[in-house]
Amino acid sequence: ELKGGAVQADASDKKALRQGILCSYTILDSSKPPHGNTNIRDNIIVLGIEASCGDTAAAVVRSNGEILSQVVSSQADLLEKYGGVAPKMAEEAHSQVIDKVVQQALDKADLTVKDLTAVVVTIGPGLSLCLRVGVRKARKLAGSFSLPIVGIHHMEAHALAARLVSQLPMMGSMKCVKCIKG
Repeated sequence: ELKGGAVQADASDKKALRQGILCSYTILDSSKPPHGNTNIRDNIIVLGIEASCGDTAAAVVRSNGEILSQVVSSQADLLEKYGGVAPKMAEEAHSQVIDKVVQQALDKADLTVKDLTAVVVTIGPGLSLCLRVGVRKARKLAGSFSLPIVGIHHMEAHALAARLVSQLPMMGSMKCVKCIKG
């Protein structure tokens, strides 16, 4: 147990994630694309799971950036009740809704786990207790259907999200920089 009641991921969690991440690199190099598609890059479908702190979320996304579904379960009531994030309460809330959130994301996308190419999950930074809920759900799904797991760094994902919007007009950003400077 770490400071503040946080629990470090156990060795089997870390080993499985490492193996899953290494396995995930084979997705784009596979000689046998999923779903019979000859262009693997056009048909990658991933389930993303996010449980790093206060909300539980899942989304299904195609490799072309199309968001097929997105489901979020908020913990706003707990934040208000405890005056911020209470790690143990947040973990319990994630545990109570993770199955439902993931299933709703798949249902809204009109897909099953068998249609997925990989499972993506937040591995940090975040509250260890909460991260563990997401990682365990990802491991369970990936293990049951022989899917690779891709571990995602929460803050890097925020930064890289800008790449998803290729049509973003960059002219407006110059005004923002000017405002910040002075």
